[in-house]
Amino acid sequence: MPPEAWGGLILLLAVLAGLGIYSDLAGPAGRGLRTGAADLLGLARVLAPPALAAVGAALVVRPHLPDEPGGSPRVSPARLVAGSLLVLVATCGLLDSARAPSAVARPALLAGLRPAGGLLGYAAGGPLRAGLSGVGAAVVLVAAGLVGLLVLTATPLSRVAGWAVAGGRLAGRGAAALAAAARDA
Repeated sequence: MPPEAWGGLILLLAVLAGLGIYSDLAGPAGRGLRTGAADLLGLARVLAPPALAAVGAALVVRPHLPDEPGGSPRVSPARLVAGSLLVLVATCGLLDSARAPSAVARPALLAGLRPAGGLLGYAAGGPLRAGLSGVGAAVVLVAAGLVGLLVLTATPLSRVAGWAVAGGRLAGRGAAALAAAARDA
């Protein structure tokens, strides 16, 4: 199936997910979707419809644009999926690290995880927290989320390093100007 068709299906899924997650307009199927999204994603469920819409729109619109000379290539469905999944797992893991109760009884497991990162956050954040502590888990999950954004936007790490160097130079010039102004005052 061409990327445009996948994009259309993902856009339809985004609309149905929005109806189910944000309102009660999708009927019993929407309630089931809301409960399933809460179990799987926890609080991150509210990001699912716009994220699905963005991925679907990118697949529908971007493949028709020509490659930019020396720029980014057309949208790769595999890159969109990989980047989105990394960001999703990192977000759910961070929510789990920040909001999940420290001990949850087995019968109340899903109810305890819904206001946090859901089952996905529990699977991603739980082992990291157990092995690295909360701060270590957060560092790993933030790094995973940033890598996911780089993959999603097809931004090379060298470009980010260039931005960091330019930002450091600008901050240095600003600090020097402030120091000179303070000396003169």
